[in-house]
Amino acid sequence: MGLSAALALAVAAAAVPAQGAPRFTDVSAETGMWAVPTAWGVTAADVDGDGDMDLLMANNGSENALFMNEGGLRFRGRPIVGGAPGTEALTPGDLNGDGNLDLIACVWGGPSTLFLGDGAGRFVDATEACRLPILADGRCGGAAVGDVDGDGDLDVYLPDGGHGDRLLTNGGAALNDITEQVGLPAVLQSESALLADFTDDGLLDIYVPRYDTNTALYRNREGLWQNLALSNAVFAAPAQLGACACDVDGDGDLDLLCVAGRFTNGGASLRLLLNMGEGEFVDATPEAWTAEPRNYHTACAGDVDHDGDLDVFATSKQGCVLWLNDGGQFTPVAEDPGWGLIPCAGALLCDLDSDGDLDVLVRSRQGDATECSEYLFRNELNDGNWLQVRPIGAGGDRFCHGAQVRVYPVGGLGDASRLIARQDVTGLTGWCSYAPSVAHFGLPGDGSYDVEVRFSDGSSGVAEDVRPGRIIDAASEG
Repeated sequence: MGLSAALALAVAAAAVPAQGAPRFTDVSAETGMWAVPTAWGVTAADVDGDGDMDLLMANNGSENALFMNEGGLRFRGRPIVGGAPGTEALTPGDLNGDGNLDLIACVWGGPSTLFLGDGAGRFVDATEACRLPILADGRCGGAAVGDVDGDGDLDVYLPDGGHGDRLLTNGGAALNDITEQVGLPAVLQSESALLADFTDDGLLDIYVPRYDTNTALYRNREGLWQNLALSNAVFAAPAQLGACACDVDGDGDLDLLCVAGRFTNGGASLRLLLNMGEGEFVDATPEAWTAEPRNYHTACAGDVDHDGDLDVFATSKQGCVLWLNDGGQFTPVAEDPGWGLIPCAGALLCDLDSDGDLDVLVRSRQGDATECSEYLFRNELNDGNWLQVRPIGAGGDRFCHGAQVRVYPVGGLGDASRLIARQDVTGLTGWCSYAPSVAHFGLPGDGSYDVEVRFSDGSSGVAEDVRPGRIIDAASEG
């Protein structure tokens, strides 16, 4: 059996009946977001704790911006003051454990900046106080945060294409560089980084896309790191821009959706790498993705049509495309609401109006400040066939990077053979973009489900007999 057939069977086994094709409406002119000529990455997070997703915009060459969600897909903006110009990505996480969102502004061509937030949308530069490495000519396209040592706070993997990557553990008051101590190589040419449990052992591994040398996948062996990519030919092809971790084939482990290539030299293509267990991956890229070559920037996954499998939205210099997943077969969505001709960079699939379906946000790097650079397409599906889970960690942490959310039928809690779907909070999605700390599932509205959340510190939480059409919190029980 070929890989594409195996993928189709695996996805079909986990899928639910299709709920109808999604339809999107361009509401960009109604959002209140202003245009910038240098739009790059985008981050979605609940900055003020009011339950909806706010947006943080990385604007390489101009001030970064925060747009607070006021409901009804209307946003109120303010600049994020401070930090070096050249920001490509804004990495979110509560780094000092005070319950508020902090940011790492990742800069290409200058020093990255660590901002501590106050929960009301204001940020203070704490780069020196927290000992984030200050590199005058740094090259960071997106950091990764997660609890790699299981002590309950967020550590940082800081890629740097010019100086070599750094693993920084969180000591409470400051970050400590342990890169050499744990044997991680300071390899150059890194583009970004992704922390996720690819080996399903409860420990966060590190995936590092690199723009001019082989990609790395470091397995976490309780603080010692093994590069699994060295023995896997699928990672040998150099140059990647970004990736996201998602269970595309529905078998309960995390696959990789990658943007492989460079901005130049022929551009970048989409790749799907399926996880076969223990960090062994195989290339299962659908033929449809390579039949029409594009110069891709970002790819993100989510169930936009609530049929139980993950669809893929991708941006490119030639425009955007939404690939609908039908049992492992990917086809472009029939109705183009206007994104097909927009050359875009960062993108997100995210429920921005809290109605249960995934909207599409894309950022265009073309044009000037008088033109639209923030495009928002509202998903008009509006059914009850969904469930959203917000993991809440120890001490009320709302930004639980590395949390694993699993859904089972009622009575099947913890039974891997009855798993319906898994989603992890991993942050990075594609290139320079960060998804919210919420797991979104397409599920039949007439069922009930048990939900399990596993946190990086070893704790867990459950929610039993949950009906769809709701946003629920699943808190750590210690």
